[in-house]
Amino acid sequence: MTAIRTGASESLKQHSLQLELCAGCGCDKVTSFFEIERLPVHVGMLHDSRESALQTPMGSVSLAYCHRCGLVCNQRFDPASTQFAPGYQVALHHSEVFRSYIDDVVERLIARYDMNHKRVLEIGCGDGYFLRRVCELGAN
Repeated sequence: MTAIRTGASESLKQHSLQLELCAGCGCDKVTSFFEIERLPVHVGMLHDSRESALQTPMGSVSLAYCHRCGLVCNQRFDPASTQFAPGYQVALHHSEVFRSYIDDVVERLIARYDMNHKRVLEIGCGDGYFLRRVCELGAN
């Protein structure tokens, strides 16, 4: 993947790179704004041994924003690396302690950023529990 400078806004221009095309609309005005190298592809997979865990597939994240359609996606997503097996589970909202923690975070975000009666987007929402709570508690 070749990276070149983009014509993004001045606040993004110094740190942004243009990467390939938008996965949603094919536009070439795509700005990368967040990158992480070498992280596990499967975060909800339990391993039987340390050796098995150390052999877990690794991937990279390069979040990019499309200036035409607004899509934010991982430009480095490789569908071939995702193999969901029985038992794959990342939901934590079955725990009352976790639900209480999430509600506290949501209430602080709503208060700090005036997130009432707004359109809200969550990236990487899993089953959407956090987003539902933002929408419920903020009437979004």
